Amino acid sequence: MVLVGYLASNKLANRKGIETFRDRLMFDNSNKVNYNEYYNSVVNSTLGYICICIFILMNVIPALLIAYNCNKNFKILHLIVAFIFSDVYVFVYAVRRFVYNDKKYCL
Repeated sequence: MVLVGYLASNKLANRKGIETFRDRLMFDNSNKVNYNEYYNSVVNSTLGYICICIFILMNVIPALLIAYNCNKNFKILHLIVAFIFSDVYVFVYAVRRFVYNDKKYCL
């Protein structure tokens, strides 16, 4: 999740890529507009963002559910930590629950 979060934020913060994409969308009267290239660039960008969002949601939601249901005190703090470090949070839960057989953890 940390890697996916980094890639998503990098893609959003990459101004050069966004400017290049914007420049491709601008129409120039002297040039013919290639609608197939325009359509493909829009579809590829949209599908990329949708895939990143779905992948992030599939990683974050289980960590948030574990954090909310397993911690009686400081729920907000645990939710924030689970949101930021969801992969690590789920890994620690699995190790404590199934490897160490900690019966008192998350009843």
